[in-house]
Parts: sequence; C-alpha cells; structure tokens
Amino acid sequence: VKTTAATETSVSLQKLNIDVQIIGNIATTTMTMTFYNNSSSVLEGELTFPMPDGVSISRYALDINGKMREAVPVEKAKATEVFESIERRRVDPGLLEKVEGNNFRTRIYPLPAKGTRTIIIAYEEELKFGKESALTYNLPLDYNQTIAEFSLKTTVYESLVKPELVQQPDGSFNLDNKGNTYVAEMKKTNYQPQKALSINLPKRSDMPEVQMQKASNGYYFLVNVFPKSQNRPRQWSNQIGIIWDASLSGLQRDIKKELELLGLIIKQKQNLTIQLGLLNNAFKNAGTFNITNGNWDVLKEKLEKVVYDGGTNFSAINATNFGANEYLFFTEGLSTFGKNVVALNKPIHTINSSQKADYSTLKYISLKTGGQFVNLNSSSVNQAFEQLNEEQLQFLGIKNAADVRQTYPSMRVNVNGHLSVAGILSQFSTNIILQFGYGNTVVSEQTVRLDPNAQGLTTIDVSRVWAQKKIAEMDIQYEQNKQDISDLSKQFGIVTRNTSLIVLENLDDYLRYDI
Repeated sequence: VKTTAATETSVSLQKLNIDVQIIGNIATTTMTMTFYNNSSSVLEGELTFPMPDGVSISRYALDINGKMREAVPVEKAKATEVFESIERRRVDPGLLEKVEGNNFRTRIYPLPAKGTRTIIIAYEEELKFGKESALTYNLPLDYNQTIAEFSLKTTVYESLVKPELVQQPDGSFNLDNKGNTYVAEMKKTNYQPQKALSINLPKRSDMPEVQMQKASNGYYFLVNVFPKSQNRPRQWSNQIGIIWDASLSGLQRDIKKELELLGLIIKQKQNLTIQLGLLNNAFKNAGTFNITNGNWDVLKEKLEKVVYDGGTNFSAINATNFGANEYLFFTEGLSTFGKNVVALNKPIHTINSSQKADYSTLKYISLKTGGQFVNLNSSSVNQAFEQLNEEQLQFLGIKNAADVRQTYPSMRVNVNGHLSVAGILSQFSTNIILQFGYGNTVVSEQTVRLDPNAQGLTTIDVSRVWAQKKIAEMDIQYEQNKQDISDLSKQFGIVTRNTSLIVLENLDDYLRYDI
C-alpha cells in the first residue's frame, strides 16, 4: 500500500479474508482487506495490484460509517474528477480504476490515524486449460508481512472428478468432499502466507458443462466443452492473394523480413498462382504471377520496386477481379480512410513488421476470417513461418443458432482442449451444435443440451460472465466500440479502460454528481 505523508510502514494489512468459489471454468475470488494506519496522521492510501490477462474486477466495496457500501460504475474521467472534488472536502470517497496493462488501482481516503478501513474486491476469471486435461486456478499468496487475522476458504461446486491441490499455503488446507462439492478452509492468526494456492480441475472430454441463469427475456447460458484437439500442417492453397500495403507508412516496415517470409512460403509450396494487389488510397490489381518450381523472381522484383505513397483505405479492398482461396496481408494495420474492415470472406493472414502498428485491427481481421496474425517484430522469420505453417483446431460457430442470440465468442477462436461459449437462450430449452475445424472446413461437431430446469444455478453470475466475454471481443476494436463498452460495463458493474467503480459517503453526492 502506498500512502501520502507517511513512511511505507505506517499502513499494514491487519485482516485478510479470501473466499474462492469455482464452478465450471469460472472462479470468483473475493478478498476482504482491513488496513491499519499506525501513524498519528490522516492518510490517503493507494493499492495497486495486477490481474491475469482477460480478468476484470467485478465488485468493489468500502466501509462507510462502519458498514460496507457497494461501489457503482461510472465513466473513468468523471469518477476521477468526482473523487478529487469530494476528497478536497475531507470526506470518504473510494475509487477503483484500471491503469496501465491489466493493473488495477484503488484509492482510499481517509485512512484515520490509529484507525482502520476495510475494502472488498472481487473478480471473476475464466480458468485456462493447462496440462493433463485440467483447468488451472492459481492465487499468489506471497506476502512480505505478518497478517494478524488470515482466513481462506475455497469451494469447488459440482465437480465429477476430485480437484487436485498442486500447491497449498499450509499443510492443514485440504479439499473435503460433500457430494460433488469440495471445500477447503483455514484460519490463522499472526500468519505470513508465502505459498500460492494452485488447483488443477480435471475435465472429461465427453461431458459438456452448462450453467444457466434467468434473463429478462430468456436465459443466459455458459457452455464449457473439452474437445480433443491437435494441430496439423497447413495445406497452402494453389491460389494465394497478396495484399501489399503501398501507403507512405510502408517505409517504416521491415520489407526485407517480409520478403524472406514470403520466400519460405513459396519455397514450400513450389507451384502456385499468386494474385498481387497494391493498397494505398485505392486498391489496384497489380498482376497474376504463376510460380513454378519455387521461382518467384518476377514477383520479388515487382515488390522490391513498389513506390510507397499516400494513405491506406482498407474499405477499397474487395474480391472483384481479385479472387483467391486465402490471402497474405502485409500491413501495419493503420487505415487512414474508412473503416478498419476488409470485405473478403476467405482466410486472411495479417503480417506486420512495423514498430508502430494497430495490433487490435490486425488480430480482428485474422480472427474474423480464420487466418493468423504474425508479428515479425517479436519473432524471427523462421518462427513466423512455423506459426503460419501450422493450423490449430478452431471453433467455427454454432450450427443451429435460431434459438440463441448474442453468443460469444462470435468469431473463430483457437481451441486448445477447451472452449467456453456464453449467450442468451430465447426459448425454454434447445440443443445447439458446436462446430470445430480448420479454415472453412468442419471436422467435428458437439451437441449440447440447454435446459434451465436442470442447469439453472445461483452460485455464479452467468450474466456478468456473458458481459465480460462480449466486452473482451468488442475491445479488439476499441475505438469503434468505445461507447457500447462503456454502456455495458456500467450496466454490469465491470471495470474497463474507460469505466471505474466509485463509492461516495453521502446520498447528496450521488445526486449532485448524477451517479
């Protein structure tokens, strides 16, 4: 905890209560922390903590006059302005905001002299599929000070296979089963936690897991399946389209590396037809090149002589007279005209070699079309070629989606032994068919039954999980979706890059600042 007008030892963590609840692939971790101000001065406290990628804070509460008060979501800029305005009046605001990377910061004022303040922070996390066909939960517990009162409780609901404690903070911490629910609990005084809590949750590939929750018009659902997946060598098409960004910003790209990568692809394929398109303010078909026995000298010379000029207009690209079965798009992803959308419905592999790039747009284009994104800044030419030369099993979509809406992911995603899909069911019950494959080819399907009577629960907030998945997908194109992200995060109380959670002391302040 960083404080103002005091040494770092002035404020200590006096009490820590951690409650972990896991159901399916969702873990909800709630931490109740009481801080003690040992100094004789009133202080402002600041606590910064990192979160795993894709995890967001979903609850923040602060003690006001001895009672915990839940925070409300508000635009980030407004929250900061209100906090600083109220702080000057020496009353009790609390603010939780997202800062650089996936780090979160909370500011607490005042921390009374020789007194305490308590905060509650909770976050929901989609667990990742690790080794040995298991989901993995990890909670770092490496503290540099003794905590007067420490407690930890972990509950794993409805698990057909007993979870495995890979690491526990104390030898007394063991998971005991109550039917299909497993519970572990410990309480300590004057305790310094130094070991993490790490749990493996084995899953069966033949058993989909479904959780459902009533919505205003239907049911939210969360489906987890565990398909057996394996990568396979990419079968390059005989007809490849190259989209070469010839705008002025192309002078900042590493053309040498890009040509080396293209050369490796052609060397492996040997015989193919390449259609070349040059893109700047407009899109121009620059010729068809028949490659025989890996000889691409004419094409290489053409690319080496490209004159870079003008801006970039992604919306100028279209399939008219530029047909191919897959595309290689060499660009830094910065479209200066029109939308960052490419009107092609075949796999597009986006390849960047510029230090200044729009990574979100490049990833969006490749994900949307079933291609791959390659960053030549962070990988060698050989590594990039290996990445492109391998196809991962992908989730391609839902076959019969008439009874469901707003399902996420709505784009293709790679499947590494586990897939999580959230959406809204319009009817009372139905079967959905999840499709898996490579590129545009379906190689397997899995039928999942959605039935609120059998799968309804109140243990986790399925609606919030759905909202987090939708926000994560919209965030890929943040600028276009900024307002929608703000509206959704405020509706579901989720902290994002443009929303924060704030606690105010007086009802008058909520009314005054329209919060």
